[in-house]
Amino acid sequence: MEESDAGVFMSVTLDQRGSIKGGILPSFECYFLSKDINVSQDINKFHECLVKSRFVGLYNREPIENEWHEVEISLVFGSLKWHNKAGVTWSLEIINKELWAKYDCPYGASTIQKINNSGKNISLIFKGEEYRKID
Repeated sequence: MEESDAGVFMSVTLDQRGSIKGGILPSFECYFLSKDINVSQDINKFHECLVKSRFVGLYNREPIENEWHEVEISLVFGSLKWHNKAGVTWSLEIINKELWAKYDCPYGASTIQKINNSGKNISLIFKGEEYRKID
């Protein structure tokens, strides 16, 4: 398997059980693999998911009008979490290559659109509002 995404290169050799036999890996915690590949969830193994690390960081909705508009997305034990400065946290999930706010979100489950801006930063469109990655 070889993949290039935003300047990241991976070259990995897996055995029939999904164990890594060799290769060059970036320091992400998880990767997307075909549903046909059954792999273990181990720090040295791949598991089925998109590269979640690209979403991790600080985001702002401009103009910042309240603490709900300052957000940190983090990766906690392999799960993405949306945490705003108001102290409200909910889970994020990748379903069919799309980012979703899960049902623990106060607004209910919904898709979050990803927009690639110039450079390395991205924006997320959540409930019609743009949250620009600042870090």
